[in-house]
Amino acid sequence: MTSRVLHMEHKYFYVEHRFEVQGRLHATALARVAVLQRRRVQPLQRMLAQLQPGYMFETEPVPESVLAKMALVS
Repeated sequence: MTSRVLHMEHKYFYVEHRFEVQGRLHATALARVAVLQRRRVQPLQRMLAQLQPGYMFETEPVPESVLAKMALVS
């Protein structure tokens, strides 16, 4: 299994998981992930700043798969 972050925004990041066996793709999953503190969604920038002070995530074009996920959950 391989995972990669496809997109980050204020509250959520979107992670793609790919399940491969002997180089053959068997399944993919796209997860919307939030960081919680006391049951409340926390801004990603706050968490990232604690991990790496001064870090700012870059705005890149949003992949189509992420746009489709956003439309489903909004």
